[in-house]
Amino acid sequence: MYNTFFGFREKPFKLVPNPDYLFLSKSHEIALAHLTYAREQGEGFVVITGEVGTGKTTLCRNFLEGLDEKTESAYIFNPHMQSDQLLSAICHEFGVAVQDMGIQTLLDALYAYLIGKHAAGIQVILVIDEAQGLSIENLELVRMLSNLETTRNKLLQIVLVGQPELDDKLESHELRQLAQRISLSYHLSPLSAKDTQAYIQHRLGIAAQRQADFFTTDACRLAYRFSRGIPRLINIICDRALLTAYSHNRPRVTRGVMQAAIAEMTERGRSNPVLRRWSLWLGAGVCMLAVAVVAAVLATRIEPTWFAWSKKPASADESSSIQPATSTRGFKIPDQTPPAAKLVSAANASGAEEDSRQALTQGPAVGPRPQAEEPSAAGPVTVAPVQRQEPRTGNSIPPGTVAAAIDQWIGRLTPLTSRKQSIIKLLSLWRQPRPDIDMIPVGLEDSRFIEIAARQYGLRSCAIRNNWPLVRKLDLPCIVALKQGNATQPVYAVLVGRNGGTLYFEDGGSTHRMNTEMSDIKDYLAGPVYLFWKNSIRYDMTISFGSDAGAVREVKNLLRQIGYTQLDESPVFNLITEQAVKDFQARHQLQSDGLVGSLTKIMLLQEAGSVQMPTLTEHEGPPS
Repeated sequence: MYNTFFGFREKPFKLVPNPDYLFLSKSHEIALAHLTYAREQGEGFVVITGEVGTGKTTLCRNFLEGLDEKTESAYIFNPHMQSDQLLSAICHEFGVAVQDMGIQTLLDALYAYLIGKHAAGIQVILVIDEAQGLSIENLELVRMLSNLETTRNKLLQIVLVGQPELDDKLESHELRQLAQRISLSYHLSPLSAKDTQAYIQHRLGIAAQRQADFFTTDACRLAYRFSRGIPRLINIICDRALLTAYSHNRPRVTRGVMQAAIAEMTERGRSNPVLRRWSLWLGAGVCMLAVAVVAAVLATRIEPTWFAWSKKPASADESSSIQPATSTRGFKIPDQTPPAAKLVSAANASGAEEDSRQALTQGPAVGPRPQAEEPSAAGPVTVAPVQRQEPRTGNSIPPGTVAAAIDQWIGRLTPLTSRKQSIIKLLSLWRQPRPDIDMIPVGLEDSRFIEIAARQYGLRSCAIRNNWPLVRKLDLPCIVALKQGNATQPVYAVLVGRNGGTLYFEDGGSTHRMNTEMSDIKDYLAGPVYLFWKNSIRYDMTISFGSDAGAVREVKNLLRQIGYTQLDESPVFNLITEQAVKDFQARHQLQSDGLVGSLTKIMLLQEAGSVQMPTLTEHEGPPS
């Protein structure tokens, strides 16, 4: 309808997986690199997961279209069938004609086909999309297909693509044999705000066959807020925005045009759980703005009302300055919840940390905000001799200054080898006895290389920059990049332990005990500190208003476990949930924004005890 008006050769935001429109964000580049590397190296199993609408199918089609004549492929997009039907569909995709539908007959025919292709030097790849729909029986069938091999090579490479529920199935006890065969896995993340704007311009440029300013920056920002970076939702709202601009004879999609499109979509989609998220987010924002205005007006007249999870009476010397974590400044929520769900401030609540576990009906008392630990300001620092673990003999660093000791230590490390050894060591601390990361391309930058290594073993990576107090508070082993003087590349070691003013590092067998703090070696730090963590919430995006129902339910469960018992069990992130998150963040010296990102998730999981994690303080270190 609007193609002629804007000069498009076709609609730029069609909801079809057209590889011509593939936009490679960083996350998509890593996923495609996984697929390409697996094909080149002949890896047996690859798993790609991602939320609904993140572009998994488009990525698969782009990968398949890029295969050369030395590769045969089959693509199964609807795995919801019986085992014999699935096997028959695979044979049909490969062009294998079989009359008998028996499982054994189909397997024999497929095996003969694969042997013939292997003899001809042709690689065979099977891609199963929407793989979260595979039954346990069919996943076992897929495992059987992976057993089709010669003494040297796999005859069939298998790529499973699906939603995060696929990971849940693969981690089940029944499928542990299949999980052990997975050599590479990756989770596609939604687009960032910057990538969303680039994605919109990318599709517009292809459709118009020229670069033109069809969407303003503000319009792109609104599209991101509506979609939260999900490409499918970006397509939906941008298509509606172009139609709205056309109907009003506007040559560009401006902020006002996008607002009108969002309003129309929100109204039409109130019965749609996905589109309703925007309505919830917008409504919450309006409520917060209105309450903030009222609070500002009242603040000039009367003492403000504290929306407190607890309220500790201020002493004379505290009355002029109340710490954020002692009583959380806020507002009174509109009376829209039943009486049993209303929050009541606790009277004369104790400031002790233990009392923060009280139910919210009484208001979990939040003690005085603990002060961040300051780096040691001790006098001259010495470095104890190195104690090697394997073997126990070898070179040692003589006592002396920190600078001299570190120079001697890191001077004998090499960049790529030390990075690999550090990652293997960190994985071993997470109970991965024989981690293997040789299949990851070594040319990747640190953040991507480490992220892939973590995800390969069901973990997540988190980078922390210039915040040693936070590293100490998280108490997790981490990879530290170190660099001497004018060196072009850093070397790597793992911070494995901390005991008072003593740090323990490992660099592939050697343990270094340093009577110092990280702040004292800051001149040697060459980038962020990387730590691993296990996301049992199984949702990698930031959790807030309108987020995935299952993820919100998990967050509220964790909050209830640690004392916020007033939270209901509904899968809705509301103002009460946000205030609980803010209070939790304030108590742990995190940015109190109410958004459940990686750091908030880590601390929630730690306090609730939901995931067993290695710690720095449990490390005893080598004997003196």
